[in-house]
Amino acid sequence: MALSAKLTSLLVLQYATESHAAVAYRSFAMQLRALGMHATAKHLRHESKGERGHAELVASYLEHRGADVTLPATEAAQRVSGPKDAAERVLSLEESVTAKLGAILMAAQSEGDVLTCEFVRPMIAEQIEEEDVARLLLAIVSASDDILSVDQEIAIKFGE
Repeated sequence: MALSAKLTSLLVLQYATESHAAVAYRSFAMQLRALGMHATAKHLRHESKGERGHAELVASYLEHRGADVTLPATEAAQRVSGPKDAAERVLSLEESVTAKLGAILMAAQSEGDVLTCEFVRPMIAEQIEEEDVARLLLAIVSASDDILSVDQEIAIKFGE
């Protein structure tokens, strides 16, 4: 069974969202490393790799299902004003990923596309953890203006 036009469009949007998050997290890592936040940068590099993996997973699924699409270019990441701004953007991006995955699941359910339902369910389950990690990151960076102590706390919490 081929993917519907609606599901194809939603999956291409998911690919774009995951790709954008990967670029944004990598950019944030570079910017925070320049401030001396090495553990935070390492954590964000790790998250960036995960997002790239998710984008590739979506692209592979589209390919497997025979979708004939042109994948979109990635949006440029913006500069952040500091650690709190970066953490707020990370949480916002993770919430956006979750919402888009939910839309894919609902559309797949309404169309009776069991394969796509099974494809996105594990990704949605993983998003619960990703949003929790983003909220913890935001809580840590919001607790202090001392960049080095924030970075040390992130190293402890995330094993960086």
